[in-house]
Amino acid sequence: MKSALPKELVVTPNAHKNISHLLSKYGKRAYIIRAGKSFEDSFWAKNILDSLNSSSLDFLISKPLNPEPDISVVQDLIEEARSFKADLICGIGGGSVMDAAKMTAACFNENFNSISEYLYSKKIESNGLKSALLATTSGSGSEVSKSVVFKDSLRGEKRGLRDQKLVADLAIVDPVVTLTLDRATTLYSALDALTHAVEAYVSTDSDLVSSFLAKQAFEIIYNNLSQTLREPQNIIFRERLSKASLFAGIAFSSAGLGLAHALSHPIGMIYDLPHGLVNAIIIPYVVEFNYSVVKERYRDLIFDKKYKSLYNLLRTWFKDLGVAGSFKELGLKLDNKLKDDILSATLNSGVLKYNPKQVKREDIYYILEKLW
Repeated sequence: MKSALPKELVVTPNAHKNISHLLSKYGKRAYIIRAGKSFEDSFWAKNILDSLNSSSLDFLISKPLNPEPDISVVQDLIEEARSFKADLICGIGGGSVMDAAKMTAACFNENFNSISEYLYSKKIESNGLKSALLATTSGSGSEVSKSVVFKDSLRGEKRGLRDQKLVADLAIVDPVVTLTLDRATTLYSALDALTHAVEAYVSTDSDLVSSFLAKQAFEIIYNNLSQTLREPQNIIFRERLSKASLFAGIAFSSAGLGLAHALSHPIGMIYDLPHGLVNAIIIPYVVEFNYSVVKERYRDLIFDKKYKSLYNLLRTWFKDLGVAGSFKELGLKLDNKLKDDILSATLNSGVLKYNPKQVKREDIYYILEKLW
């Protein structure tokens, strides 16, 4: 297993109520980066504030972050954290918030002209601040991964970065905070985790542990997502999805991802779509593309034996969940320029090296035709 996990991993219902005690082990001045409406309207956010206000911890809470923020936001976060003289960065939210917190902590002591440099060639040289993450969705796995993904609006790209210095010191997985998620967020987050599991399982860099966790994650999501959507207040199902997201996050942090994510980043950037939705539309076609190389591995993931192939399972299941089968169904158009833009970004993606089948230009064009 090549992944370095957080020093402390707390997987406990209602752990959020004890957040000040958990944070106090890592710092005295916490700069807290948080989500927007989900934080402001939730019962668990009140519990978090009560815990912080009743402690001796000094803290400053950032302005709310928009979903999938631009990388430039991290520069502003670093400046505010430095002004506050923070010694700990805490992210409370979904993948975008946690990625922002990880990047803020890792680059806190860095010298740079633009924070976006780190998405391309610049290395993180210094030791950053301690970081703590509380996942409020069940999907990204960012709380346990060494990866971040950001939009770079100046270059019109969505880029990822993997670095051991991005691994958090403390990760908190509390299924209770996911009880307030709406249907769309629950669905798309889970399908993001499912895509992580599928891609990690067939990655060229997979091993025994990452494969076991990826397979477990897939099975849990397949067996529990529909029921969770029907009973969103059922903590048992929420716990299962939280566990699946955690397993998938550890798996892909070790094994890497593949073609589905290489495609989803530029498509999500161009059309401003939820990452989990984009992944869900793409992954069946990537499975179909990779099938000749890893068909036995894909068969391992068919837990419902009425299906002959993983492609058919995913297409049928996603349709039952109400997920579009193509981007055309969403009313989106693809012209030759956009096609070339997606092609270029996909071929430049670092995750392609983990895809089990070599990807050529004509392959991407072919898959794009299927996606539309």
